[in-house]
Amino acid sequence: MICMKCGTNCADTAKFCLSCGAPLTPTPIPSPTQPYAQQQIPQAPQPFAQQIPPAPQPLQYQAQPMPLPTPSASYYVTPPEKRSKFNIKDPGSILIILACICLCIACFLPYASASGARVVDTTVSLTDGRDCIYFITGAIMILIFLFTNVRLGVYITSGIVGILTMLEIFVVQVFFGDSMVKRHVTKEAGYYLLIIATAVLIIGNVILLVHHLKESEKRKIEKRMQMYQQR
Repeated sequence: MICMKCGTNCADTAKFCLSCGAPLTPTPIPSPTQPYAQQQIPQAPQPFAQQIPPAPQPLQYQAQPMPLPTPSASYYVTPPEKRSKFNIKDPGSILIILACICLCIACFLPYASASGARVVDTTVSLTDGRDCIYFITGAIMILIFLFTNVRLGVYITSGIVGILTMLEIFVVQVFFGDSMVKRHVTKEAGYYLLIIATAVLIIGNVILLVHHLKESEKRKIEKRMQMYQQR
């Protein structure tokens, strides 16, 4: 054993130190203060799989309605122009309908007649030739365009009918220009009704055109007011 005072190595059976004479006491072996079972055992490192942090949950997207754009002057959509419907109460339309009916009637009425001592009594109408086909077809086309509200077709067809009427008047004046023939020829109701119907047709077209221009101007003003209110 070792002397605690001078550090001399002495025999295990000696009771005193041979160098300094100090009593020797055996060094007690320290006993464990805690049972071995109760000693803290270092924990083994966790497996690598347990050290991985949990995967984040996938984000759930919720469909949200898109906000409607607020109307503004820069994002203004011009609404489609509404086509005006046929109006039976329009004065121009009424005159055109009456004129077309009169045109058809004039084709079947006596157009001219001849009588006298040296001529055979004869009465002719537009149905004796092809002229009635042109007038009746023109009247029907005008009515179709009018009821379907194709105003350009009404204007064009009415102009053609007016030209045909002028040709009829010109032919009559040339044919009946001779004073000898003119004495025996009389213009009948069909001739005058054709002229009156054509005049009424032209007047109705003028009224219809003026009404159409007013409607167009009114729609333009309404569009401007809508654009001004959206600002």
